[in-house]
Amino acid sequence: MAPQLLTLPNEILIETIRHLVPEFDPKDESKGDKGWRSSPHHNVLRNVMLTCKHLYTIARPYLYAIIVLDYHTNMTHFLRTLIENPDLRGLVQTLSIQCPLYFCDTIVDPYSPRETFLDDNPELKRKLDMKWDTGEMDEFAAKVFTTVGLDADAFKEFTEDELEALNENSYWMAIPTWSERVGYENALMQGMALALICLSTRLERLCLWNFYDMWITPHLERGVSGLVRDEALKDRILVGLKRLEIWSVDGCDASGYFNDLFEIPAVKELVEQGDHRLEREQMELWVAK
Repeated sequence: MAPQLLTLPNEILIETIRHLVPEFDPKDESKGDKGWRSSPHHNVLRNVMLTCKHLYTIARPYLYAIIVLDYHTNMTHFLRTLIENPDLRGLVQTLSIQCPLYFCDTIVDPYSPRETFLDDNPELKRKLDMKWDTGEMDEFAAKVFTTVGLDADAFKEFTEDELEALNENSYWMAIPTWSERVGYENALMQGMALALICLSTRLERLCLWNFYDMWITPHLERGVSGLVRDEALKDRILVGLKRLEIWSVDGCDASGYFNDLFEIPAVKELVEQGDHRLEREQMELWVAK
């Protein structure tokens, strides 16, 4: 059967594999983040890729075309993937970041974003094996990583006091103030989101979510400011963006939530020249004309 399949024209193989990928629609729960996580197409595409080099080449773009991230651990995993595999960056066409970009008690991951990112917990090390050495990254990734604040000392290693507290199941015990603890986590979440946006070099659709009316985003603001000031970066970010969606959960205002992103030249052009709609008072949508 396989040899007969491989005799088909690439156009037919591509169309067949394309139909394996379901539609992604944040408005529809069955096609949104929950439906996406439970969709069997991920394993189907991986199995197709394992059959032979030819089908691997055809199927791989569809595995990475739509990326939905709803936990900070997923963000950390995928950031590592893009940093270590530059050839995958241009495959991401839709990126939906659906987890809070700040620390909150409702995050269901068993470890905080900083614990996952630093990967100093022996149990985590077996699972994630994180590597964050800018000296080993390509120039573009290293520059993005540094500009958005992920190269800060606090994200390179735990202090001895933090490691000692971590052995007692919570490094929080070693950090004096709540604001400092939350500051670490917020800076990390917002920095990772920006890095993922930058490294998805051919992104056409970006979906972002607001979970609360009140949210301070100084780390996002500083990261965007750094990107815009850097002449080597600002014109390489979101240059192919055709659709920007800013979603809000019930009772929250979507307007103004990610205004800092509007300073990026490609986003600014889309917002100024694209078609803008407010749907159901829960989503702001910009679409390129």
